[in-house]
Amino acid sequence: MSSGELPVAAPATTNLSRQTVAGLRWSSLDALCNGLILVGWTAASSRLLDPEVFGLMAVANLVVNFGTFFARMGVAQALVQKERISDDDIRATFTSGVLTGVFCFAALWLAAPALSTVFAKPEVTSLLRVLGASFLFTGLAMTSMGLLRRQLRFREIAIVGIVSNLLSSLLGIALAVTGAGVWSLIAYALSSPVFMLVLSYSRARHSLRPTFAISPFRSLYSFGARVSVLRMLEFFARNLDTITVGRYMTAAVLGQYSRAYVLVNLPLNRYLASSLNSVLFPTFSSIQSDTPRLKRGLLSALSLGAVVMHPICAGMAVAAPEIVATVLGPQWDVAAQIVPLFALGIGFNVLTRAIELLCEARGELNRNLGLQIAYVLALGAALVLVSPYGVVTMAAVLLVGEVVRHIGFVLLARSLLDLNIRDLWQAYAPAFFAASVVAALTAVVRMLLLAAGLPAALVLVAEIGAGALGLALAIRLNPVPEVRQLLAARLRNAGLLTARRSPITRMARVILGPAA
Repeated sequence: MSSGELPVAAPATTNLSRQTVAGLRWSSLDALCNGLILVGWTAASSRLLDPEVFGLMAVANLVVNFGTFFARMGVAQALVQKERISDDDIRATFTSGVLTGVFCFAALWLAAPALSTVFAKPEVTSLLRVLGASFLFTGLAMTSMGLLRRQLRFREIAIVGIVSNLLSSLLGIALAVTGAGVWSLIAYALSSPVFMLVLSYSRARHSLRPTFAISPFRSLYSFGARVSVLRMLEFFARNLDTITVGRYMTAAVLGQYSRAYVLVNLPLNRYLASSLNSVLFPTFSSIQSDTPRLKRGLLSALSLGAVVMHPICAGMAVAAPEIVATVLGPQWDVAAQIVPLFALGIGFNVLTRAIELLCEARGELNRNLGLQIAYVLALGAALVLVSPYGVVTMAAVLLVGEVVRHIGFVLLARSLLDLNIRDLWQAYAPAFFAASVVAALTAVVRMLLLAAGLPAALVLVAEIGAGALGLALAIRLNPVPEVRQLLAARLRNAGLLTARRSPITRMARVILGPAA
């Protein structure tokens, strides 16, 4: 190693498996806390503000989220993926964040009137111009966040995420109570990257001196630019339905649609799935040349992710009416019809993301790019065709698209890692069995309690309990015993089964049986 180079993501003396599972523990805590914060924010804001307000904000978020890809340009991802980095790489990442942040802010300020015209909602212009400031803070923060991820410092990442979301939620709720309307949503969205910038830099300080040497930029952008293109395609894949609704339907309908998406996507995809993804990419990158370990790592991620995500999604689909009524309120009737379809689609989306991360860690971006382009084109055409039939039909098309897209990426992973049918069976069968058990038990409890005339909130509590019991039974009785062995191994590596009489150990023995 030369004097200017910094170590790879994890020290050689570190047990990577233990470090990865410990990272999952912190990331899971991050997901749990942020999920609870999100539920509180969503419940409060949905009762204080009208659907039209959320429709306007959904349009503004679409534009700003798209611009974020240019503000980042995949450079922070390249900082994590690169096997060795130098001081110049860090300075180049920081310089890129500053320059692209300023450029995107200025571009959005000028383009805001035209973009508002595209969606036939002129009042969005002022929202876009204010939200554009988020590009500046995102660009400034990406170097520190990239360093934290590269060094597998998941504890610090969790603290930054939890505190940032808590403070921004409290600010947004306070402004909504005072009657700030849509500007309370703007404050919530804009303050989060500010808090993240301050907290992440306090945890991972780096040089603030810019550099304009060509070499480190060439190295970072050769990978980062392609990742950025992939992220933009993924953005369109995730938001083509919202773009179509925003273009052809009223702000109130878009508000219903966007609230349903947020209710499902943020706790399951942004927080729960991101807790897995934030660990997977640096872990896959650190073993990118070791194909057998990558194969084991991907299968482990798919099996564990599926056995958790699919049952949760299935239970959420069954309990959707009670979730919407309890969290959002009675005025969100259209959202209640869309949530089940979104919930089922998210389960496949999360697993697809795990395969995408493996492709990126290996630098296998071309075939990934081809799959994304084909998916975006096909989904865009399908959504335009079914748009006259309403938002529920569009959500159904999105679900079918997620399933087809996941199958495509499974076939790609199979060619990269020489996966066989037995590997895939062991990864997916336990999850589908568990999802069926959870859905059936939740449906029975729901039917009985609704017949008894209980209020939605009490029914939801019972449905959550039934779903948790169903998941425990499905794991204990699963026809593929490897899933119990895998879960037990992960718990042991994380140090959670060391105390014989601890509550976690006792529960693990009941659920996992001899494997614990």
